[in-house]
Amino acid sequence: MSSMACALRSCAAGDKLAGAMAQLPRTILFDLDDTILAAGQRPLVLLQIASEFAQAIAPVRPADLADRLEAALAEFWSDAARHKAARFDIAEARRGVIGETFAAMGAASLTPDLADRFAARFTACRDAARPDHPVAR
Repeated sequence: MSSMACALRSCAAGDKLAGAMAQLPRTILFDLDDTILAAGQRPLVLLQIASEFAQAIAPVRPADLADRLEAALAEFWSDAARHKAARFDIAEARRGVIGETFAAMGAASLTPDLADRFAARFTACRDAARPDHPVAR
């Protein structure tokens, strides 16, 4: 095959590849542990969910629960070793912190089952708020 034929074939393949590449995002960002992209303001999300659960958590006030959970989550994620391990299963880490916080508050209404439901709702809200590229689903 002549060098001209090779160049033409290579150019045609390059054009096809360039067209396909133009449809892809320029950058792919993997933020597996919410350290780069903030999925909503955590204190506000916690307060929103605590307010949704107001009847179930009574006599604990939603703002008090949200504050305690925010403090516990901030402390949990501030530990580098714990963060390194927990980032691979964030939903489970959240479930653990929320469960421990509910238990530490000592209110009869703050049951393990309610902690699990609260944690599931919190994770769903955080996931829903995470910005995604339309083709990255």
